[in-house]
Amino acid sequence: KVCHGQEAGTAGEGLQTTHLQDMDLEYFKKLFAFLSSIWALADIVLDCVTVNKYHKECMVGEISCVYYGLGILFMLLPVAFASGYIGIILVRERNEIESVYEYLLIMLVFGIFYLVVVPIVSIWFTAKDLFSDGGSGKDMEMIRVLKMFEHIGEALPQLVLSSIFITYNGGPARHPISVTSAFFSANSFIYGFLISVEAFRKNRKEKMALHYRATLGMPYGPSPTREQNVVEMIAETVPENNDDPPEEQTKIKEESG
Repeated sequence: KVCHGQEAGTAGEGLQTTHLQDMDLEYFKKLFAFLSSIWALADIVLDCVTVNKYHKECMVGEISCVYYGLGILFMLLPVAFASGYIGIILVRERNEIESVYEYLLIMLVFGIFYLVVVPIVSIWFTAKDLFSDGGSGKDMEMIRVLKMFEHIGEALPQLVLSSIFITYNGGPARHPISVTSAFFSANSFIYGFLISVEAFRKNRKEKMALHYRATLGMPYGPSPTREQNVVEMIAETVPENNDDPPEEQTKIKEESG
């Protein structure tokens, strides 16, 4: 009996240790996601600084203006990709949208203002997931899918452009800002792209329009359809049985008899 008790105690301690290890691993995953969101925002800011640098050096004739033109193009590619994707989603899931106003608002926030809204919302949701008990759930998956356009449209092209610029214009020592920007872009792309692909694969059958609406403060799910309203109106006009008092029911039965 003593041996069995010791074995049970050892097994309990082992389960408790495993549980604590799982909790620590989950915490570090959330912490890493939060720090990665800040990293991605820093990458976008550094890319803006780099593009501005291209513009200044282009104006004085130090470098080709092709760098500046490509830098602007790569900053706008995520906006074009995200707008196209959201447009397709909203057309495909048009039954989830209540009005043209909601359609335009979602397109404006998550499409046109993509480079401003998505990085900030990503930080907000990852912080909520890290510091609150409820977490962010499907909101995190929505943001991970949207961030794919940043990785393939901005981080990767800017990384290639910065690498070419550094190579043909004096090397890393002359361009510390471009080197720093390339470093951030490389890390942002390698980690973020894999996470986004996994989120896209897991949520390809989800109705993403519901999550866009909820993020903007709109309730989950659309208003009742016209057919549902008609059914409710008919149900309200049909009188229910046995609503009369017992005396009236007895009187009706006697008269019918």
